[in-house]
Amino acid sequence: MQTLSLISDSATPCGIEQFQRRLAARLGALEPGRHDCCAIVGQPGEMAVLARVLGPRDALVLGLPVVAWKRRLAAPLRAMVLARRMGKAVIVVMHEWGDLDWKRRALYRAYLPAATRLLFSSPMVQAQFEADPIARLMTPQRGLMPIPPNLAPPAQLPQTEIAQLLADLRRSGTRVIGTFGSIYPRKKPGALLDIVAELKSRGQPAHALFVGDFIRDASIDVEGNFCNEIKRLDLADDVTVTGFIADTGDVFAALGACDVLAYRFDEGLTSRRASVFAALLTGRPVVVNRPRNPGEFLHHPPYQAALKSGALKLVDIEATTAQFADAVMTAKAEGISDSRAMFETAWDLAANVIRTSSAPATVPTAALDPVN
Repeated sequence: MQTLSLISDSATPCGIEQFQRRLAARLGALEPGRHDCCAIVGQPGEMAVLARVLGPRDALVLGLPVVAWKRRLAAPLRAMVLARRMGKAVIVVMHEWGDLDWKRRALYRAYLPAATRLLFSSPMVQAQFEADPIARLMTPQRGLMPIPPNLAPPAQLPQTEIAQLLADLRRSGTRVIGTFGSIYPRKKPGALLDIVAELKSRGQPAHALFVGDFIRDASIDVEGNFCNEIKRLDLADDVTVTGFIADTGDVFAALGACDVLAYRFDEGLTSRRASVFAALLTGRPVVVNRPRNPGEFLHHPPYQAALKSGALKLVDIEATTAQFADAVMTAKAEGISDSRAMFETAWDLAANVIRTSSAPATVPTAALDPVN
């Protein structure tokens, strides 16, 4: 199959935009000359350009959103309709569904009739989609795609001030527990604060590292609530928030200087969580509460390998703070000998789902049913 990937021209792409650019690049690297990309630039005549580039291709590939939310909303739909009129397949990578704002879901429903195949980031996301009485009537060809992280581990970690600070803390006997990604309520940042407070109550010095920045949300003061929680738990000297770090090497240097990385999600770990995958690439052990769906990783060999090796430690989905604290104290780094190879393999797997899109990338229907 020859494809054309629809990407954005944003200078500050979101995670999904970055994913789509990497996917297009990997397709081009695997089969030079058979895959290309075209950016939505918001200029007159861009559909004519798209039609010309799409001409020899078999399919248009895009992720939602193509561009940042509330910008150029009609352009992706126009591109999808154009592709269908030209007799092309339209393959859409769907990273989220049930967690989307209802207005965004409504917009995506308008796109769906123009799609010939949907590829979901997780069985949980696919189940959410199929529980939608309107959406489930559209695009009957559905499958799953393993979602790799956008950040590639560097060949050598740089020396940074944050990494040095953490190394000093660890030498003093402090347990450093890190997490990576944007800070917002659904990622339960307070859970890591609770773990640190629990360890301190046991007489074990602990420090929380948040590699990332707070999201901006007009409806809730994310940063203010976070700071209030730190005050409530008396952790003013036990928490570091890096803010956004642009350099990938600096990100891995900070995370790699931790003893262990930890996450807690309401739904448990799901395969859409590329931030957890990125954490695994540090070589540090990662503790997360297990998914509700026992088939969550059947389509994702790298996650299966991390579980088998012990690099990924799963606790009960409803684990208490004390149980999480026990897990982070006993977790040991093991199992990932070549994180770069794991990264490359994951991207090859993702690209191959597009290349062989005529073959369903699904798991058994029974595996989509959540188990409490």
